[in-house]
Amino acid sequence: MVLFASTIEDEIERYRTFENAFLGGYETEDSHTVDRRSVDHFVDLRVRALECWLDDLPTAPIGVRTATPQWHQTLRAFVSSYEHRRP
Repeated sequence: MVLFASTIEDEIERYRTFENAFLGGYETEDSHTVDRRSVDHFVDLRVRALECWLDDLPTAPIGVRTATPQWHQTLRAFVSSYEHRRP
């Protein structure tokens, strides 16, 4: 959700700040290194899944499938912005 809001509002640095604090908490708590490239890869996969669902609404989860056309536009804008400015 932070990535979504930051991308839509064109404030990607806000996401970077959140991401560092969020993942840093796991690193501190577990004394492990988080593979941030893997995390980025999973985020990429989720955004691509959203794009696929928007292109084929009958296969989408109910929240995407039944959303308003305006919300679909917002979601498409997010996917497009994410792909052009991958954080």
